[in-house]
Amino acid sequence: MAFTSKAVVLPHLLAAAAIIGCGENQPPIIEESEHLILRGPSDVAVCGGTFPHMESEVILIRLLFGGSSSPVDYAWMPESHFGADEFPCSSSGYACSFDRNVYARTLVSTHELVHASRHSIPSVLEEALAEFLDAPMSADADILAPREELWEAFERGWLNVAFTYGLYQRAAHFISFLVDSEGFDEFVEFEARLQSLDGAKDASFERWKSVFEDVYGESFGETWAAYENYPDCSPAQFHRPLSACAALGERVPEATLTPAFATAPDPGSIFERELDCGQDSIYGPIVDGVPPSRASLHVVEINNPLATSVWVSLTGEINDGGFAILTNCGSCWEGAGVLVSHDAPKVLVNLESGTYALVLGQALKSSGEVGIAFSY
Repeated sequence: MAFTSKAVVLPHLLAAAAIIGCGENQPPIIEESEHLILRGPSDVAVCGGTFPHMESEVILIRLLFGGSSSPVDYAWMPESHFGADEFPCSSSGYACSFDRNVYARTLVSTHELVHASRHSIPSVLEEALAEFLDAPMSADADILAPREELWEAFERGWLNVAFTYGLYQRAAHFISFLVDSEGFDEFVEFEARLQSLDGAKDASFERWKSVFEDVYGESFGETWAAYENYPDCSPAQFHRPLSACAALGERVPEATLTPAFATAPDPGSIFERELDCGQDSIYGPIVDGVPPSRASLHVVEINNPLATSVWVSLTGEINDGGFAILTNCGSCWEGAGVLVSHDAPKVLVNLESGTYALVLGQALKSSGEVGIAFSY
């Protein structure tokens, strides 16, 4: 994963001409079920937990939002095996989707699974939802595009404005506001009503704004005025990564960690794991502008008796490609999120005591344990 504020995300669309002629170049099927078809080069290893992790995300998306029962067809097409002329996405893009088909340079693109698992809604909201449910790629609140750029995207349509990573984050930030202001059930009802629109993906602002006002019971202008008071914060705080947030309701914490007072490591302040690609809890490879990584998902309890800011550090074998995402799946009002990586291995954040989801990542070329440590 690339954790940088400089990343640019390109449109997740396929030209019809690109789709035609791609079929014969698609990689063979690695594994399949009624929910997911996973393709990839036959000579490249896939970590043991990859298929069940991706399949569970498809199931979870459809449990939340409904959608087609057809399997998502996910074609992993790494650069080592498929050149730019064979990859049916934008020349510098990492993934794209069309209907139930995904084409990706990486495995486990939750963003694309959100697109391919459901019926579409208006593009600006579709991209916002996909980004909101994906793991954050930056911890920098300054990357958010100005709010007026999102309003312009509402009025003109997603395809008629300049695409930047910051605009994706601003759109996801707006979804965070809706969910935390009125509740998730209200947003699910809104999303379902949008799916039922004729030509939903291309619906104009006026059309989908009318649906919004029916569901939320106030004018969109009133909602936007309230949104102006929603503070900016790190994407690591307002994103709600799908599998990680689901794990908070399903898993007993694996450890209770208390920040250390001394500079010397305290075993009770560190959580480390060895990420063996053969294990059924490890998924990957994940590729996003850095060396391929593998990852695992955990739940930990944080005990912060001082109720003050805490240093969070990436530990263990942290070559380029290593990262940790810690989140309580909250918001810019009450959430807490941390993202540390090889480029930024130590950050100071406000962490209250509580239960957190933890995603650990490590470069495929690395060995040994990788983890996260807490200190005052």
